[in-house]
Amino acid sequence: MTMPKSREKQYIPKPKLRDTKQLERELLHILLTDKMTLRKVVTTLRQDWMTDDKRLFIFDSIIKAFRGSNTLLSKEILFYDIEKLYEMGDKTKIEPFKAEVEVVFKLSPVENANFFIDRLNKEIQIDKAHNVIEDTFLHLEGGDIDQAVGRIRSGAFSLVDTKKDSSLVSLDVESEDWIKEVKDRKQFPEKYTGIPTGFKKFDNMTGGLFKAELTIVFGLSGKGKSTVLKFMCNNMRNKGFNVLHVTNEENSFQVQTKYWALETEIEYDKYKRGSVSDEEITQWEKRNAERKTKTGGIWVLEIPARTDVTLIERTFYELEQKGVRIDVICLDYMDNMAPTTQAFSENDEQAKVSVDCKQVAIDCNVPLLSATQAGTNTEKQETKPRPFLSAQDVYGTKRKSHAANTLVGIVNMTASVGVTERKPEDADKHTVSFSICKNRDGPLFTFRQILLAKIGKFVDDESENKQADAVAQGIVDAASGKIPKEESAAVHTEAQATTQMDMENERLESEISDLSQSIDRKPDDGVKNKSFAGQKTNIEAAIAAMNKNKGEDEMKKNLRKIFPEGEKS
Repeated sequence: MTMPKSREKQYIPKPKLRDTKQLERELLHILLTDKMTLRKVVTTLRQDWMTDDKRLFIFDSIIKAFRGSNTLLSKEILFYDIEKLYEMGDKTKIEPFKAEVEVVFKLSPVENANFFIDRLNKEIQIDKAHNVIEDTFLHLEGGDIDQAVGRIRSGAFSLVDTKKDSSLVSLDVESEDWIKEVKDRKQFPEKYTGIPTGFKKFDNMTGGLFKAELTIVFGLSGKGKSTVLKFMCNNMRNKGFNVLHVTNEENSFQVQTKYWALETEIEYDKYKRGSVSDEEITQWEKRNAERKTKTGGIWVLEIPARTDVTLIERTFYELEQKGVRIDVICLDYMDNMAPTTQAFSENDEQAKVSVDCKQVAIDCNVPLLSATQAGTNTEKQETKPRPFLSAQDVYGTKRKSHAANTLVGIVNMTASVGVTERKPEDADKHTVSFSICKNRDGPLFTFRQILLAKIGKFVDDESENKQADAVAQGIVDAASGKIPKEESAAVHTEAQATTQMDMENERLESEISDLSQSIDRKPDDGVKNKSFAGQKTNIEAAIAAMNKNKGEDEMKKNLRKIFPEGEKS
């Protein structure tokens, strides 16, 4: 919609921090006289800081000289370049340009370059904010509310761009700094490791959660996604990290009490029903007092469903201004968010929300942890001894998982088993299988945990660890001379082969089952006959592979499962 012609974009006064001309000149002086500083900041410099063609010429000349010959510009060279620029043009401009150079060289800035860069970036933000407000007002004046809301969303999300350094990096210019950082990483590796989640195997295999990365947990509804997020966040808090927990599914009371159930090991339902005993209140007060002595914390932000990520980012910076450094953002959950830009379908909307979340992680330079729904086919995995999910099991568009650095699928293997079918002591326990089906910087893997559902706590599945412990003990015994190293190595190799074969057989059984469901058992035309024959060939290939692993009896057993008695021929 066009802007009303009667309105001029002048009626909203534009605020100013201070005279940017002076800011620009002082920064140029530093860039002309301090080579070390220029080397450090060259990748962060922006042309749009310069509001005058004379200062823009000086700025461009500085960058060109440094990138071309790694040298600083002298006043004489600048004068020469100015004269050459206008020798065939308007010579009246030569003296004003030289006068600007003289002014810049005569300055004596008392602040460092980062001060001026920060102030000029803030000026850019003011310009952007002013334009967003102005455009929004004009849309509202014209009666176009949708355009006004869209302008606010897209404009607000772009305001953080000036807080970041340029993403353009010269490897040659930055090489010296990288050598220093590599040495620092070697000497102090703990400074560069990820944030531990509390899941030992996950942390060992991935290094934890890293800055500017997006981790997505997916699973079926009611099977433990939110519980996984809270367990991770509570562990990070106990390690001294600050967490911003954003909820648009559970209310703030639910989130807070579930964190306290996890922290105090008092059942959440007792908080909810008000049936906490006096002894448990004393236990809660004791834990609360202990919490105050720890450095980490959790801030809970409840937002309405269909809110976009700009509110999350704004809260992050508000806390930063109050002196609270947020180390991790947790969003529960992604599917209730709206994108910052217009979407054209449900799948497009989900994909854009995922990209928005990744951008927040990058802009805020913290890990962002979130959750999304799994497809209904995931339910088939609940009855399998070794469930494994892939990116294809994420509900909706697969583009949703493209932005993620790490993708964690969960399968609650006992959620569908009735309480009466379990032992009384196991009624509160669920076996949860974790599939790390996307690990951008490492291998894929699985592990299992026992969920104590009433308090939301995960503990290691001891049954899964027995074989690993036996192998580890064999290695220890070999090292100590109790058993020959060859025997220990054989045990280790056999255990690995058995595990790999079990996983391969599970994959084949799943493939056979999926293929068999797509067969039309009574084909009535040539196309379906061809499809039937093709699927049958695929199934037989999968069964042949299983026959190699399990033997002919197992192959025949699977054939009887797939094809009815009358169709075996």
